[in-house]
Amino acid sequence: KPIIAFLKMVFVTKDLVLIIVHSAQCEKFYIAVTKAESVCTQLIKNGNCT
Repeated sequence: KPIIAFLKMVFVTKDLVLIIVHSAQCEKFYIAVTKAESVCTQLIKNGNCT
């Protein structure tokens, strides 16, 4: 049964790593969307929209 405990630990570790990676990618996406909104707002204010 030690192998089962080891496998459980491996799968939990894998899941945690995936959650961390996913969270980091979501944060990068959120930052990119925020920057895009800021640029769009600036373009609209400057009248450069066509």
